[in-house]
Amino acid sequence: MCPAHSLARRSALSHAAVAAAAYLLGHRAGALESQPPAEPEDDSVWREGEFEEHRAREAAAKAALLEHLRHRSYVRLAPSRVAGVGVVALVDIPAETDPFVPPNAHLCRAEQSIPLTSDELQSLPPPVLEHVLSFHDSTPGRVPVNACGTVTMDASWFLNHANTDEAVNMELHRPEQSTSPPRQGGFYSYRTTREVRAGEELLLDYRTALPGVFKHAIAPHLRPEGRGETPR
Repeated sequence: MCPAHSLARRSALSHAAVAAAAYLLGHRAGALESQPPAEPEDDSVWREGEFEEHRAREAAAKAALLEHLRHRSYVRLAPSRVAGVGVVALVDIPAETDPFVPPNAHLCRAEQSIPLTSDELQSLPPPVLEHVLSFHDSTPGRVPVNACGTVTMDASWFLNHANTDEAVNMELHRPEQSTSPPRQGGFYSYRTTREVRAGEELLLDYRTALPGVFKHAIAPHLRPEGRGETPR
């Protein structure tokens, strides 16, 4: 949903090209390698029960990851038929589901926002300002911006705007409505409004969900006769 999505506009991108585009947009396929400490030869190095607690935590995290991958790994980034890169269902997603909840939320960085004023935003280089406004919804006089910039954003930030009302299959829940543990720190959570089939793109109505982003990044590109294509 941003100008940088032009990196992925070719209709026949390979998985490698998609990965490269996602990397440039700040999404990296990384691995959290939890290397357990070797069991010490001298038991006095560890407090009583400490090593066993570590192994138990590691086993619990692994079990949570496997459970997620087997039953709740719902989405991937892929070329979008709407604009650039979008979020596509890997498997069928039930209605009323937040597909962006990770396993082991306690290991994930909580998203935090920092409000920037209009004057502060205008001090940014124009391409950076355009990029920031394409992702963050504005309120009068300020824009809450991801505290870690635009390089740590998860897949939910790549939800595209639906070109038709019938295509909408996602709704936004604001922080005061959210009960999802990983969505703390002032950002949104999402829910499917119906079952989403595997291969289908997840789409949001920005007119009501994120009106600031819609006004800045989408409305100027709409054709007068309708919703139109929304290059971002």
